[in-house]
Amino acid sequence: MALLQGKKIGVLGRGQKGSGLALEMLAFSRDVVLFLNGDRVDEIPEHHRAKLKEFGVIVRYQHSRICSLLSDQGRQDCRATQRPEAA
Repeated sequence: MALLQGKKIGVLGRGQKGSGLALEMLAFSRDVVLFLNGDRVDEIPEHHRAKLKEFGVIVRYQHSRICSLLSDQGRQDCRATQRPEAA
């Protein structure tokens, strides 16, 4: 995982699994952003929320499902689009 060392890392996830992965990524970088895929912050277990805050992990909530994460000149951003309904 040397490729990630010191880079800005975006994690797209939900609940305990997403927050756990974001915390694991701190082994590679201090600059981690967790993008919640339709979940609210209060759906993350309290002990994970405390750790995310302690280590400065930014948590971004997006009401609709996220289809992609984009990086713009080193600044992470997310664009959320709803997936088309099946015909």
